[in-house]
Amino acid sequence: MNARPRQPWRRTGAVLAGFLTLTALSLGTDELLHVLRIYPPWGPLQSPGLNALALSYRLAYAVAGGYVTARLAPYAPIHHAVILGMVGSVLSAIGAIISITFNLGPAWYPIALALTALPTAAAGGALYCKQTRDRERLAFSSIMTPLLFPYTSRLPECGDFQEPDFAAPSSSASTRPAQ
Repeated sequence: MNARPRQPWRRTGAVLAGFLTLTALSLGTDELLHVLRIYPPWGPLQSPGLNALALSYRLAYAVAGGYVTARLAPYAPIHHAVILGMVGSVLSAIGAIISITFNLGPAWYPIALALTALPTAAAGGALYCKQTRDRERLAFSSIMTPLLFPYTSRLPECGDFQEPDFAAPSSSASTRPAQ
């Protein structure tokens, strides 16, 4: 059996680095928007437009966090990005429960964060795989299948993707039928 080294600190560090990346980017953007007076003083955002703005950049930052995690992972980059997404989903779900319980703003916003944490982090891992050019073609459906159907045996990794077949059509397909 070909066992991989355990490397628990590098694996944990990769996930932590992705989490810190998306947290720092999110809070930094929040602070910038408060300084520019686009957002009101600190507190719950009650405007649907401002919540939509916050959700949009948080989704992009979650993809960036998944990318950083995959980039720093010692092996199995998508697997590590999915772990980041699961951590984000759990923390966002806890935040949603607290936010809804204490009426800290519209309920859809924290629920949307909880529901999108896993797919956006996985997309960041997939983006890393595409950037490393392990394969020319990245089949996004192969990534989403294990996320939607968790009973599958393992997550796909960069080397699992099929190369596109750009072979020329057979000669019989290119000839005209006899008249």
